[in-house]
Amino acid sequence: MYAVYIGSAARMVRAIVRFADTELRNQLEDRVTLRVVFMFHQTHLKTVKVILRAMRQLPNEPRWRALPFVHVKHLQVTPVVLLSCESGMDKTFQPGPDPPTRREQALRRYALQARAMRVAIGAGLLTPMAPPPGQPPRYYDPEVITFSTGDSDTGGIVLDPFQARFKRLPGRFREDGSWSYDPTPPGQDQDAFRAGEDTAGTAYSDFVHQGSSDSNDVPEGAAMPIIP
Repeated sequence: MYAVYIGSAARMVRAIVRFADTELRNQLEDRVTLRVVFMFHQTHLKTVKVILRAMRQLPNEPRWRALPFVHVKHLQVTPVVLLSCESGMDKTFQPGPDPPTRREQALRRYALQARAMRVAIGAGLLTPMAPPPGQPPRYYDPEVITFSTGDSDTGGIVLDPFQARFKRLPGRFREDGSWSYDPTPPGQDQDAFRAGEDTAGTAYSDFVHQGSSDSNDVPEGAAMPIIP
């Protein structure tokens, strides 16, 4: 397992290239498959922008494009897990009436953001099937995994330690468009209160390049393996 803090798009690109280069060098298989997990908060716009920028830069990075040729191996990146609360929000979000309030504007923005991230990652981690690619070229399409409880206000997901569970969080989007926790009831531990309660949800599987999508309903309290 290889972990890196997301500080900038350039740093993320370097980390992905380094990870892929190491795995291609050390594994004996002709096709090397990498699993990538992005852990972030949907409301942390700086981190979201870094991921989007990195996914747009990676396909044009010479070192990344050269890897299958240098090692004479197939490189496939799949699955790619967007481990964030409501990372599949665009699948379930129902817009309210116009004109939108500031709260509604924020919800629409996060729904559009969820879709933009899935599309950018599906395109950014697309890899050629063979070095050099055939004519016409064929590609390995990454499976992009996202999550949603169907509730844009309270939907959450937690990792503990390598399995994820859907949670109903005690908070909501306020009228000014910000998200915050509800006040902790007297006598309750704040951390335990904010951990939320188990709830059901849906895991979505998308192959952006192929244009195919699937979903899997996850019962309340069920664990989803994320990191093998």
